[in-house]
Amino acid sequence: MSDAIGLNTLENIPALILAGGMGSRDQKQDRQDARGNSGAGGADAVSLSPEAEKQIQKLRERDREVRAHEQAHIAAGGQHVSGGASFSYQTGPDGRQYAVGGSVRIDSSPVPGNPEATEEKARAVRRAALAPASPSATDQSVAAKAAAMESKARSEKTEHTEGASLHPGRPWPGPERAAAIYAAMQGVPQTALAPYGTGISFVI
Repeated sequence: MSDAIGLNTLENIPALILAGGMGSRDQKQDRQDARGNSGAGGADAVSLSPEAEKQIQKLRERDREVRAHEQAHIAAGGQHVSGGASFSYQTGPDGRQYAVGGSVRIDSSPVPGNPEATEEKARAVRRAALAPASPSATDQSVAAKAAAMESKARSEKTEHTEGASLHPGRPWPGPERAAAIYAAMQGVPQTALAPYGTGISFVI
């Protein structure tokens, strides 16, 4: 089972209304627009105070910021993003809903038995987490975890590569083979062992 973690634009927003996604928001907005255009008593015909207009302007800016933030995650995360963005909404004085928070789920599980692929995936997750202009605290936490996964995978890849080059085509020798190799090494100049290191020792 893969691990999916959320990349959030905002953790705590008071008085949020969870609309459940883009489709829900668009449907509600269409209904509001329809009511507003149906007569003089609609929401669009209501006169708003200067304070309300300022609040609406801030909500519009926040809405654009949130959507751009999540789109940056999606564009950078590519195939590792699980579905689209989820948004939380706040209703403005004009009766419309504005996105004030959002999240994108991204698969952060290692690739079993493949440290090289895991390293590449971790880099992609880290890029996705830090893609927005202002990564949130959650984004930075995800990036740190991806960096740790990348480092671990790189270490595993190095160990695997070094082991394969030291003993190509066969597993690490057992006690009998180790004893034979040790016996064959007697009298061999130390410089001849340099390619394999000078700290070779066998426990018989």
